[in-house]
Amino acid sequence: MEPNFETLSFEEAVRLFKEWGFLVEPGPWPEEVTLVTEGPAHRSYHVYRAAELPELAATILRVRCRTGALLAPALDC
Repeated sequence: MEPNFETLSFEEAVRLFKEWGFLVEPGPWPEEVTLVTEGPAHRSYHVYRAAELPELAATILRVRCRTGALLAPALDC
């Protein structure tokens, strides 16, 4: 049975994105958050409404769980 990732808080989502290697910054506007990724020759910025971050993290967790990329036995994937 797939765990319920829908109960993620904003703080948990921020923690997960940081664990996945993103920089998480506020803004550019109120109630928004910017996810930053860096490569050897680039830097990418992705802006989301802060309220969307838990849903985005939950979607990524579901995909990682289904593909076996999530190594967290406590989540019962």
